[in-house]
Amino acid sequence: MARLKVDWHCPDRSASSLLKSPIARKPSVTMSPSPLHLLLMAASLPVVMVMSDPVSEDSWAPPLNTPPSLPYPPMGGPGRSFPPDGVNVTEPGTGDVQAYCQLLLQGPTPVPPNQVPWFCLCTQCQSRQGPKGDQGDRGLPGSPGSPGRRGPTGFRGSPGFVGRQGIKGQKGDEGEKGDRGLQGFIGPKGGRGYKGDKGEQGLEGRPGDQGPKGDDGVCPDICENSHGPPGPRGLPGPAGPRGLTGGPGLLGPKGMKGDTGDPGRPGAPGSEGQKGEPGPQGDCNCTNGSEGVPGPKGDKGDKGDQGQEGRDGLRGPKGNNGVMGPPGMMGPPGPCMPSIQSAFAAGLGSSYPPPNTPVVFSQVLYNVQGSYNPGTGIYTAPVNGTYVFSYHLTVHERVLKVGLFHNFRPVVKTTDPKVLGTTSQSVILHLARGDQVWIQVRDTVTNGMYAGSESSSTFSGFLLHPDTCDMALLRTPITPLFRPELGYTWGDLSYPSTAGAGSAEQVPAADEMDKNEMSTLIRSIIREELKAHMDELQPQLASIKLDVKICVEKVTSMETALSAHSDQINKLEKDCGSLRKVCSMLQHENQELKEKTDRLEGYSRRFNIRVFGLDKDVEENNAKAYMTALLKEVFKGQKKLPCQPDVEIAHRVAGKGPGPRPMIVRLQRFMVKEAILKIAKQEKVLEYKNMKLKIFPDLTAETARRRAQFNNIRGKLFQAGIQSGLIHPATLILNFNGEKRIFREATEAEKFYAEKIKPSLSVDHEA
Repeated sequence: MARLKVDWHCPDRSASSLLKSPIARKPSVTMSPSPLHLLLMAASLPVVMVMSDPVSEDSWAPPLNTPPSLPYPPMGGPGRSFPPDGVNVTEPGTGDVQAYCQLLLQGPTPVPPNQVPWFCLCTQCQSRQGPKGDQGDRGLPGSPGSPGRRGPTGFRGSPGFVGRQGIKGQKGDEGEKGDRGLQGFIGPKGGRGYKGDKGEQGLEGRPGDQGPKGDDGVCPDICENSHGPPGPRGLPGPAGPRGLTGGPGLLGPKGMKGDTGDPGRPGAPGSEGQKGEPGPQGDCNCTNGSEGVPGPKGDKGDKGDQGQEGRDGLRGPKGNNGVMGPPGMMGPPGPCMPSIQSAFAAGLGSSYPPPNTPVVFSQVLYNVQGSYNPGTGIYTAPVNGTYVFSYHLTVHERVLKVGLFHNFRPVVKTTDPKVLGTTSQSVILHLARGDQVWIQVRDTVTNGMYAGSESSSTFSGFLLHPDTCDMALLRTPITPLFRPELGYTWGDLSYPSTAGAGSAEQVPAADEMDKNEMSTLIRSIIREELKAHMDELQPQLASIKLDVKICVEKVTSMETALSAHSDQINKLEKDCGSLRKVCSMLQHENQELKEKTDRLEGYSRRFNIRVFGLDKDVEENNAKAYMTALLKEVFKGQKKLPCQPDVEIAHRVAGKGPGPRPMIVRLQRFMVKEAILKIAKQEKVLEYKNMKLKIFPDLTAETARRRAQFNNIRGKLFQAGIQSGLIHPATLILNFNGEKRIFREATEAEKFYAEKIKPSLSVDHEA
């Protein structure tokens, strides 16, 4: 957009003098126009110059033809002097400035108007400057200019004074752990600290390897026991090979009776035995119960709850027609006799009668002629004629839908939806002789007919008049009325009906009604039927709502119980996890205790030997003296021991067996025990008084079990010709191809035999 710039040229007077004139200062004064005034106004009109918008830094580009640089006016003239008060400071000097502007405007190269200084545009006005006028009114504020360029950043100022210490801030969030710093220099050695608490006992280390055999001891001249100071406790020696199975010991005293054991499983059934001989006839002191005196009558039991009404059974097949009987006796006088009369009245004996059958009014109030059957509830017309029937019923607790039926067809129907009320109906019918009339309810839901001590339901009728004598009459018996295949059904009326509380369902014929009345009647019937059905469904809906509420409460209680059970299960799982840890720890401790116990027991047996092959009762209740003499006799001469075999204690092994039990002997010196085992291993069998003896070390049951695991592999190694042996407590050692191998588990030895020894044996066999 172009911008307008106003520049005032004053050929005769300056712009400031015009602004100070009465015309410029008081524009509201009315003056008569004159040629001089018009000339002044034309001369003072603003000259409009079109100038472009200021150029931004981003869109600026240097001009194609750069204008010549203009010389600046001299700054030493009066234009740079400070004028006295009241002089316009923006006015340049009149000397050098005019020369400069003339040189600029009259130069060989024209200068664009936008580059001409402002003081060169009105130099002619300055020479005719009049006296200073009064200060003009304040002009309107101009539009804001475009922002200038950002100036350079200034120098950094000197730091200010240190302010007072501020209030302590809140504690910041905990920062992340920093990286580990460089290791510092080793500080000087500190002073001796206080003695710490005693630490826990460390784990038990593995047993060390067997040490080399020591030198043979020297037996003193006199091997008598001397009570010297006890020496230091020695290391446990190696265990010897497993001894032979001992003989049975003496029978111990009879123990106490044990607890009753658990019953065993039932045995298989035995074979059927032979029939036994008949036994003698027993004496019978029986009394015939039928001849006894009857007992006293028991108390009357409580009345049971009323059972649910059963469903109707299926209708049976129709039977065959019977043979017609012979003619009966002469009947009563014909229907035209004026003396013929018939009437009845009966009351309801049982409330809520069943459907699909005539209602039985068992309480007869009047039935002289006997035309009404109180057992079936059916009235049979004695003659042709006009009859009047009516019923007056009490309704209680249920909806009542009742109808008057004539020969299995409904005549009138009544619906009463009230919980407590009465309904009645009267109707006139023409009946032929033998026709039947009764009352019937629709179903078990709408059978609200009630009879009690304070209310009654009755059914009555009478013969209004018989037919005239002009009609042909017969004196034959009444033809029986056969029951149709569908039985006592509710049926439909043969004409449109309306249902109302206490009103009969009789309406005029359809041809006597117009369309509007017919539609109104149909709507009324549908409305009443829907209302009746809704009344029937209300108790069921209430029962369903109650059942749903009960189910919701049960589900809620089950969810609560399930949540509680889930919490208990989680707690039990946690407890089980902690118990598993405790059990694992206890198992580990138990295993450690077993190992410690086995080591302690083995250490306690390090002075013991087992002697096999002794006859029964050779020690004669003095095993110590006997075994001392035996060892001295057996180990003499070349088998001489380093010292006398002094026996500390000797006894038979406890237990039962077929042969004599071995003897356990505890020696006083360990070197004597080792010498005896060495000689016994070399000799294998020792003889004493015609007894062949074998001596083995006394091992614990656990050590013996662990050694027995190597029996199978030792047999295989023996067959392969590879030397092997057991070192204490249960470690297998063998030499294979000049290399010594040690196995602490039988499975490791079996694996080594299968992978290394057996293939080499096959190669040697093939070679």
